Amino acid sequence: MNYKVYPCLDKRNLGKDGRYPAKIAIGYNRKTDYVSTGVYCTEEEWGDVTSLSPSNSVKEKHKTISNTQDKVLALVNTMVNYDIKTIRKLASGLDMATPVSPRDKLHTAMTNVFDWFDLKIKELEEEKEAFGTADNYRDSKSFYAKHTNLTYVDFGYFTKSKLFEIQKAAMSGGMSKANIHRHARHLRHIFNIAILERVIDKDIYPFHKRGYVIPQTRKAKKALNRSDISILIRDLPESNDERMALDFFIFSYYGNGMNMKDVAYLEYDFIYGNTLRFKRKKTENTSTEAQSITVAITEEMWQIIRRYGRNAQEGFIFSIIKQHDTPKQQRIDYRNFNRVVNNNLKAITKRLGLSIKVTHGLSRHSFATALKQEGVSTDYISEALGHSNKSVTQHYLSSFEDDIVNSNADKLRRYASRGGNDETTSASPAPQV
Repeated sequence: MNYKVYPCLDKRNLGKDGRYPAKIAIGYNRKTDYVSTGVYCTEEEWGDVTSLSPSNSVKEKHKTISNTQDKVLALVNTMVNYDIKTIRKLASGLDMATPVSPRDKLHTAMTNVFDWFDLKIKELEEEKEAFGTADNYRDSKSFYAKHTNLTYVDFGYFTKSKLFEIQKAAMSGGMSKANIHRHARHLRHIFNIAILERVIDKDIYPFHKRGYVIPQTRKAKKALNRSDISILIRDLPESNDERMALDFFIFSYYGNGMNMKDVAYLEYDFIYGNTLRFKRKKTENTSTEAQSITVAITEEMWQIIRRYGRNAQEGFIFSIIKQHDTPKQQRIDYRNFNRVVNNNLKAITKRLGLSIKVTHGLSRHSFATALKQEGVSTDYISEALGHSNKSVTQHYLSSFEDDIVNSNADKLRRYASRGGNDETTSASPAPQV
């Protein structure tokens, strides 16, 4: 639909001071809607306000009217379903005589979804150690900018059908459901913020039960089986780099599967006798009460601490990051270290011919699965991993090993083959295929 958007003076409503409200008219299908600018002018002022070179006395009014017109133009050109109520809410200027806070001014100006992404990214970057999350939101913003091919996108643009269209296009281009899930969750969060700040109405929210359903995906976590763990731990590395990579894998495996970030931030003050007590970096800024994790320091872990620990006996145990660096630089350092470790673990995997590629992150899943297969309760494993609830832990527990599955299947066959007899009949061998 073609819209004609232009400024006008609404002479139907004359104020007591002899001024008329300036509005932005939207012409379509022989109809006209009006959006307030918050500006009032006399008929004599109007010509000056709307001229290409307004006088200094009306420049602010000229600027406000022009900005509102630009917003309305952007909105009508990107909205899938024309909605004057939404346009008025998002694009109308405030009365210039009304005092407003900087926050109100910001939200009145921010009708672009991508602006809200930028605000979220900025807030995350200002938080301590939230750079990774900021990068994720930046990635999501780029994803939607690419698939809309727009720099300005009104919230109403993301309808149920449009989001499914973007999902289909992304999957056709080879993107996994997991990544689409991640981007959609970020967009949903941006919508929730805008609703909370009363910038948009709930009726344009596309993520309700009958709206766009974010694709759910839960990739099975892989874990090393007991044979591979045994081979790996007893391996004799061929270089110092391989030795270092294997040592840090072993340290994490015995250390409740702590990830590289947690390893990097371990301090000597966390050692109490033969135990380590720490809080996960991932949750310390998000949980109301971050759970403390207690790790029994095994002899293998002590050897690794003696081999790689700093001599200072205070501050960080390992030299992965530096104490006085910025959180951003520390993040760069531990990620680089993790990359070096994983490259060497990859070489070890290939040399030993293990069943799956070993990464440092695999230590966490292997730790959880090993305890589960040894009959340890899920409650204990959940506490050891620092999870908030057992459902999160279940995600980490890999399938039982084939020999256990086969053993249990054999027990089931023996039970069925008793045929009412008290004696147990051994199961017949499986047919050859």
